[in-house]
Amino acid sequence: MVVCFIRLFLSSCFVLMALHATTSHAIASNKIEALGKYISSACKTSCVDASLLLISVEKASEELDVNPTTLLAIIEVESSFKHRALNKTNGKSIGLSQIQVKWHRDKFTSTNYYDVFDNVRVGAVIYRDCIKRHKGSRERALWCYNGHQRNGMKAYVPKVLKAHSRLSSLKLH
Repeated sequence: MVVCFIRLFLSSCFVLMALHATTSHAIASNKIEALGKYISSACKTSCVDASLLLISVEKASEELDVNPTTLLAIIEVESSFKHRALNKTNGKSIGLSQIQVKWHRDKFTSTNYYDVFDNVRVGAVIYRDCIKRHKGSRERALWCYNGHQRNGMKAYVPKVLKAHSRLSSLKLH
């Protein structure tokens, strides 16, 4: 009798674990699909893979305690989700998070500044440091991320907040 109960209990546990894994995979799949559609509407060429981006943002945001939707919004405004974005206007900004390597080289773990995981992580480090510097003010932290540019509070910050609002509606996190 006890042996039957234990077997029944264990088989129920395995069924529940399999159901949870299937449900988690479906949810993750739905998130990736939603982000993929969103990325394709914002990016026409050289776009980052949605699953790779979602994984890297979730990992960086968890590790550094920053809002993942804010990170995605920064990436959208900075690079339009272009994996190999390069801007030479005000220095040389590289990758999804548009990192100026000359100022942040020490934050990278490799010399491949386009590496999705590393680039997103460095962007998260910079944003986290800006949040600390500006005592938790998201708007001032975004302005800081943008290099305290003269028109940043009027132009850059509202762009990121608008992207944040659009991304929030996707319910990725």
